[in-house]
Amino acid sequence: MNTADTIQVTDKLVAGLQGFVTLVNDPHQIKAFYDLHEALQQTQPMRSFEHYMLSIPEIAQLVEERYTPPASSLKQLNQLPEGSLGRVHATRMIAAGLDPDAIQKNATAVENWEAGLEWKASYLTQRRAMTHDIHHTATNFGTDLPGEVGLSAVYLAQIHQPVSLLYLAAVLLHAMAKSQEYKQALQALSVGLEMGQQARNLLAQKWETGWECPLSEWRAKLSIVPIAV
Repeated sequence: MNTADTIQVTDKLVAGLQGFVTLVNDPHQIKAFYDLHEALQQTQPMRSFEHYMLSIPEIAQLVEERYTPPASSLKQLNQLPEGSLGRVHATRMIAAGLDPDAIQKNATAVENWEAGLEWKASYLTQRRAMTHDIHHTATNFGTDLPGEVGLSAVYLAQIHQPVSLLYLAAVLLHAMAKSQEYKQALQALSVGLEMGQQARNLLAQKWETGWECPLSEWRAKLSIVPIAV
């Protein structure tokens, strides 16, 4: 490794450490999450994660196809039959004030590598970002702090993503200052790990091809037992 490469790696590690501290203070800082992800790129856990992901046939197929679904607006999804994945998802997004265009922008902002395993890992990172809120809908985890803990626990169980482990550590450290929130986060962690072990892989699904399908059918097909609200 030459001097320039060493400096680049060091800069990423520093940015990652700063990202972790930022998440401890405010778990909703998306950029800090991606800084933390970038810092892990050249580590053995990340390489193991990449190889594990590509060992799952459905995920490997998504990568080989470079599957990119057509964009659907919340207005379009909200016109689908009641109880459908798209209708429920749109309702949740609108109620939470979330903007799918902003989510798309965050996803495509992840650095695109040119070839090989790193490109595939980049695609999967983008895909996870683009489907993250769909996973919230499928599992019924909220977008509050305990809900994000629960969904991250699903990822940790299903795709062995190193950044999910560090994100969980940062969020739990943040929650320790509020005993009730910390208790809820720990409960969500337990539920998410169990859900992730029992359900079929969330990232392996082409959700957008079945917006009109009843959410109950999606859950039954994937063995998802949604959390009670």
